[in-house]
Parts: sequence; C-alpha cells; structure tokens
Amino acid sequence: MVTYRFIRAERARKSWPVAVMCCVLAVGCSAFYAWAVDPESRTRRGAKLPVHIRSIHRKSGGTYGIPRIHAALKEEGLYVARKRVARLMREEGLCGAPSKKTYRVPTTLSDHDNPIAKNLLQRKFTTERPNQAWVGDITYLRTGPRSSFRPAGSLLA
Repeated sequence: MVTYRFIRAERARKSWPVAVMCCVLAVGCSAFYAWAVDPESRTRRGAKLPVHIRSIHRKSGGTYGIPRIHAALKEEGLYVARKRVARLMREEGLCGAPSKKTYRVPTTLSDHDNPIAKNLLQRKFTTERPNQAWVGDITYLRTGPRSSFRPAGSLLA
C-alpha cells in the first residue's frame, strides 16, 4: 500500500507515467488502478476475514485447520493466501484438532515355524448342547504408552 501511495503522489506531480513506475516498482498497473478506485477496500475485507474464519472454525466443531478453512473461504468466494489464513488463525488463537492416528494391531504373524491349530468348528458356532465348543476373543486396549491384549471375558469384570 505504501508503494501505491507513492505512485499516486508521483502521478499527481506528473513526474513519471504510471506504467513506468509500476514496472520499476514491480507492481501491476491493474492492481494500482484497482487500489486507486477504493484504497481502503482491502482493509475492510481484511476486517471481516477473522469473523469468517471464526465462523467456519466454530461450524466445524473446532476441527478445521488452516488447509480446510482456506478451502472453505475459497468456496465462499473469498480468495485469501493460505499464509494469511494461518497468521489470522494464530492471532485469533484458533487451531485445528489433530487427526486421530489409527493404529492397526498386528494380530496374525503368519511367518513362523510353529504348528497351526486345526479349525475344528469351521465357523459353525451353534451347538446341540452346552459345553461342546468353547470360543473366545481378544481385545486390544490402548492404555497409554504400554498397551495390552485382554481376553474378552476379563473385560466384563
């Protein structure tokens, strides 16, 4: 904006053509003329941006981070740099929830020399009388840095 003010001041003095000043100062002529029509438009838009960001963050339940909020703003027609969204979120104290890392428990180690038990039930879990077949299951519980396997029956106690 300082550059645009300088170009406007020099244009008033008629010292150089606008095109030459824009080229030397590495500014687009169209950007200067757009600013010259309404110099405070970016400031007004910028004041509304944190409100939009807070709204999107609240609607997401606090889960959206910078990439998703940036995409949501883009869908609303507000084209803002991703780094600007990051800065505004940091200033507002907003951050997205970290993604839950899924952990797949390795329960089958098939590369071993141990004997493999026969499948006697062949997935037929119904019996004619009690105590004919016993089945069980194990459940993996996350208990912090050290996790463990528990038999299904011990979960009820």
